[in-house]
Amino acid sequence: MKLKYNFETMEMDGEICAVPVGANSDEFHGIIHLNDVGEKMLNYISECENPEEVLEKLIKDFPEDNKNDIANKLCDFLNQLVKEGLLIP
Repeated sequence: MKLKYNFETMEMDGEICAVPVGANSDEFHGIIHLNDVGEKMLNYISECENPEEVLEKLIKDFPEDNKNDIANKLCDFLNQLVKEGLLIP
């Protein structure tokens, strides 16, 4: 699992946005709008080797949430990234 681009997250007009930076960033024309959980997921995906590591980090960040709900949200997020061509499985 690897992101096709390196993303930098930032706040723009009160929204969390991710933009591609570095090598081949000129291939992606757009901005990804995220909530705070999406920002954590995107950052963890760029750091971790596999989805299980990302899930472990999210469970530690949100201990009050149901583990299955966190896993489902991560799965949906990963599937969306693959669908948009932003994640190499």
